[in-house]
Amino acid sequence: MTTLARLHHITSDQNLDFESKLAQLLQFGLDEFALDIGIVSRVVGDVYTVEHVITPDDSVSRGTQFALGETYCSHTLVADSALAFEHAGQSYVATHPCYQNFKLESYIGAPIVVSGAVYGTVNFSSAGARAQAFTTDELDYVTLLAQWIGIEIARYFDNKELRLQHQSLNAMSEMAKIGAWEVDLTKNTLYWSQQTKALHEVEQSYVPSLTAALSFYPEDERTRIESYIQAAVEDGNPWYCESQLIAGNNQQKWVAIMGKPEFKNGQCTSISGAIQDISHVVQARNELAKQRQHAEALLKARSEFLAKISHELRTPINGINGMLLAMRGESDLELISQRIDLALSGADTLVRLVNDVLDYSKIDAGQMQLEAQDLNVSILLNDVLSMYTPLCADKGVRLEYDFAINPEVWIRADGTRIKQILINLLSNALKFTAQGSITLKAQLQSEVDGYKLSCQVQDSGIGMSEEVKNTLFKPFTQGGTNIAREYGGTGLGLSIVHELCRMMHGEVSASSELGKGSQFSFTIQVAEGKPIQKQLTFLPQVADLNKDIRVLVVDDNQMNRLVMKALLGKLGLEADFAENGEQAIDKALSDEGKYDVIFMDCVMPVMDGFTATRKIRKSGAITQPQIIALTANTSELDKKHCLDAGMDDFIGKPVGFEQLTQALSVF
Repeated sequence: MTTLARLHHITSDQNLDFESKLAQLLQFGLDEFALDIGIVSRVVGDVYTVEHVITPDDSVSRGTQFALGETYCSHTLVADSALAFEHAGQSYVATHPCYQNFKLESYIGAPIVVSGAVYGTVNFSSAGARAQAFTTDELDYVTLLAQWIGIEIARYFDNKELRLQHQSLNAMSEMAKIGAWEVDLTKNTLYWSQQTKALHEVEQSYVPSLTAALSFYPEDERTRIESYIQAAVEDGNPWYCESQLIAGNNQQKWVAIMGKPEFKNGQCTSISGAIQDISHVVQARNELAKQRQHAEALLKARSEFLAKISHELRTPINGINGMLLAMRGESDLELISQRIDLALSGADTLVRLVNDVLDYSKIDAGQMQLEAQDLNVSILLNDVLSMYTPLCADKGVRLEYDFAINPEVWIRADGTRIKQILINLLSNALKFTAQGSITLKAQLQSEVDGYKLSCQVQDSGIGMSEEVKNTLFKPFTQGGTNIAREYGGTGLGLSIVHELCRMMHGEVSASSELGKGSQFSFTIQVAEGKPIQKQLTFLPQVADLNKDIRVLVVDDNQMNRLVMKALLGKLGLEADFAENGEQAIDKALSDEGKYDVIFMDCVMPVMDGFTATRKIRKSGAITQPQIIALTANTSELDKKHCLDAGMDDFIGKPVGFEQLTQALSVF
């Protein structure tokens, strides 16, 4: 085989990898030039690095580095062409460091150029001198060899770059779930990339056709995609669409499809594009749409609620204001008494309304807390009955009851909230029952970790439709506009009942028939309680109060001070007054002070009630009084702030006789 034929055979062998091909090319040079050492070097600046090497004794390894000036290749690179000498000791390189250090007598080498830049050299050398000089053909061979090696190195780098790009593209495609596809209309074939096949949940060996590809889509979607393809073929229109896809494992997905036609000589020859799994995007988009609809519905409901609250607030305020105005100049004591009763009724309605709003706000903010106490269920139920017996009698409605409860059983639960549930249900029943009866039933069943309290409130009132029942326990809703208009109310009561039952690990339900009455049932879980000596706190009579109690009222609002003055006056007590915390401290620490009880507002100018309380508690100059918070802020957190400041008790505004007499009965 001739020299050129052998060189061509090596370089054209497709079965050889890069490393093997370079090794054979180096061996070709060694055989051709009859030398011992063959090297492919990489030169960067002044550093000469051995990248591929063949030596008889493996004395030089890959990666070995030399200073470029210490190698014969420095002359080759300066010459920028093939260079050779057969007897270095008798040539101009006899003083060269390479000869001095390694005694290499014969050398032939040529520069390697890759992508237009010098990469390094291919060189062959030996310690022995050649018998004859290198010929022109041999210089041409080493030049050709350098060119072939440069081509192989360039191809290796290009392939490596393509592999890296391909790997990166596949990684991005897999991460983004984007696949490629192409329809060849001249051959009537369809190409799917690996990711496209993965997206369709088919084997990588799957060979798709256009008909088979369209079968992955529902029929209506298939028709739409076919129309896009037709428009692309006829008019050259690229397209983008989103569609449902049923994958090979029957999994439903959402995909985005992009297609672009290619034309030659006015004819569409192919359509290529991409397909992406956008299931998570569509799911998130649908979820956002639902959340938006929910937010809009909630906003609308709250707007309607605010309008309703405004109306409901104005009604009792109008009654209170009207009755007070009507009493001006009135001398008929009976008429004055009637109007006071009406004003008080309006005030009671107003307080219930505000309490409902505040309770729901606490629930909505997650700030509602239960306060467990030992209580007797029979006494609690009888308290509620005694409250509603006269109310039902005034309306001509019978109030009946059936309690299957052992009067000796005590439970531990939040009695105030249980009463609130019962009062809400009984108030609703009374509101919507014009005649007939209301029945309260209750059962207490023993369980492993306590008791289950079950109650039912049944009435013979107007009943409810199915539509009303479906929204019964949702906030801000009532049984239609006609119900709201005729009976009033905020629509919060039953939603509060629902949340309170949930907090007590129970539930509430309703059954009803329009025109035939309704029944509300609830169950709650309660713990076992311990009997206490005194369950009921009877209000002391005014005559029983100690009239020598020294009282200080601290409030920045004049109306509140006048109210307290009037209420305490009815109890036969006089009080001193302060308008802020600083005045309260001055009065409490004065020689005339010596107060038994201080009713302290919390939010005031100059100095608030918390700071004033702390200063009074730190003073050892006086006998410490009972300090009772008097505030419109009634959350559990507000109560904690009061107790942390050193206050003894807590009264929420509006203040009534019951709260005052309870607070003062300890003296």
